[in-house]
Amino acid sequence: MKRITKYIGITVLALLAVAPISMPTINTESEMTVEAADNNVKSYGDFNIDVTNNGPAYLYFYAKADGQNVKVHTKEMVYAKNVGEISTVDTPILDGYVPSYNKLAFLRTTTGYSLLTNLYYTKTNNVNSLQAPASSVAMTFELFDDSRVYDDNGIATSTTLPASSTWNVDQEMMINGITYYRVGGNQWIKASDGLEVHIVDNTVDTVKLTNLYTIKGEKIQNRALAAYTYWYSDKYVTINGATYYRVATNEWVHPY
Repeated sequence: MKRITKYIGITVLALLAVAPISMPTINTESEMTVEAADNNVKSYGDFNIDVTNNGPAYLYFYAKADGQNVKVHTKEMVYAKNVGEISTVDTPILDGYVPSYNKLAFLRTTTGYSLLTNLYYTKTNNVNSLQAPASSVAMTFELFDDSRVYDDNGIATSTTLPASSTWNVDQEMMINGITYYRVGGNQWIKASDGLEVHIVDNTVDTVKLTNLYTIKGEKIQNRALAAYTYWYSDKYVTINGATYYRVATNEWVHPY
C-alpha cells in the first residue's frame, strides 16, 4: 500500500484490534467410498477425521462417471472450523467429463465431514449445450478468488488463475445461461468470478477513519485508513452502485 504523506509525522495506517488467529496447519488425508447405484443417488458419506487437531485436509472419494466408479479428490483443502459450518471447494476435474456441479459442499460434523453434493460426471460428447456466438468486448477484469479456466466449449480445464489477478478481456460468450470472458486463446473465466475494474491513477483523501473492503464489498475487520491522510490508488471498481478505490492488494476504500 503506497501512502502519500499529507502532514509530516503522520505515517500510520490505523490497525484495529489486530490479533493473530491460531489455525491448525497439519495436512491430513481422509478417504471414503460412496456407493451410488445410479446418477440419481446422492453422494452422501462421512469422512472421519479429527478436524480440531489435524486442520485442513484433502478428501478422497468415489463418484460415478457414466456408470463407473472413479476415485477423485479435492484439489483444495477442506476446512470448516465449527460443527454445522459448510466448506465449499471446486469440483475435481475429470478429463473428458463434465461434473454435475462446479462446487462441492462438505458439512462439518462431530466426527469430521459429510459430502452433501450430488456429484456425478457425464462424458463431454454426451452433453447437449446451448451456446451463443461470442461477441467482442474490451475490459479489464479482476478475480475474486482462485478461479477455474474453461475452454471454448465451457468445459473446465485443470488451469486455475490466482485470486486478485487482473486480466484483459476481448470476448464474451454465453453457454447454458452462464457468461464467460475470454482471457487468452481457448481460455475463459466465468463473469461471476470477478468484476470489471478501471485502471486509473487517483489520490484518495480520507476525512475520517475509513473502512477497507475486499473487491467483493466485504468489510475488512482489522484494518482501516487514518483520518486526514492521502493514499495512492491505481484502479477503481463499482460495487453495488458505489465506487471503491484500490489502495493495496484486495483492499478497497469508499471514502465519500
